[in-house]
Amino acid sequence: MTPSHPKLQSVDAQIVELRKTLLEAREATIRRLKNDFQVAQRREDLLKVSYAEQSRLVTNQSTEAIQYNLLQREVDTLQTLYNTMMEKVKESTIASALRTSNIRVMDRADVPRRPVSPNRTQEAAFGGLFGILLGTVLAFVREQRGETFQVPGDAAALLNLSELGAIPSAEYEKGAKEAQGWQRSRNIGHYVA
Repeated sequence: MTPSHPKLQSVDAQIVELRKTLLEAREATIRRLKNDFQVAQRREDLLKVSYAEQSRLVTNQSTEAIQYNLLQREVDTLQTLYNTMMEKVKESTIASALRTSNIRVMDRADVPRRPVSPNRTQEAAFGGLFGILLGTVLAFVREQRGETFQVPGDAAALLNLSELGAIPSAEYEKGAKEAQGWQRSRNIGHYVA
């Protein structure tokens, strides 16, 4: 059989036809798979977005549920407090309506003829005595403090100033002369020895 034989050419034509059909089927399958992949990818992206949105909604709902529960507890507490307060108000209303007075007037009070206070003469007398006593105490304290200058040099020490001079007294001069005499006799004894 030669390549020009009609059966061989017919088989070759069938092979070419089958290869062509195979390539077309292969390309169609690849296109279909690509389309299916793209559709699946789009669907996956949509599912991711939907999942993220649902997750956010669930998180928000759980946060809102927590807030709702806290507010519900607060409402229950306030309702209980309100009911308790209303019971107390009712009890006090009933108690005040039933309360009887156990106070009786035994004797009427007498109105004084003159004011009880202020007693001006007594207050003036106490004020005068207190003033005299306070003045005496202050004078005594001031005398004892001794803020006078007794000896030369006190002014310089107390006022932090230099002394310009001193006025001698008779007693001071007498004491100074005796001190000078004693100093001289001592010096003479020193020279003699």
